[in-house]
Amino acid sequence: MREEDPVHAQQVLARDFALSDREAEVLVWVAYGKTNADIADILGMSPRTVNKHLEHIFLKMGVETRGAATALALRRPLGASVAAWSLPA
Repeated sequence: MREEDPVHAQQVLARDFALSDREAEVLVWVAYGKTNADIADILGMSPRTVNKHLEHIFLKMGVETRGAATALALRRPLGASVAAWSLPA
């Protein structure tokens, strides 16, 4: 598998699921396996804000869990590419 640009993946996820840019960014970090606290630290927001973004993501994607959101994101046409992302340094 080849490494893909996470920014491109965010754009595709935002478009395909009608997510805001920030929601797509949170979803990418969820797909990396990060906790809400980790995502909050990375993005400079509170864990409660991350949770609120996840609530919106789940509604827009029609899922109930972060695992289901990740699985659905990985099934998109870019799915293999998402799985090949490397974590930013």
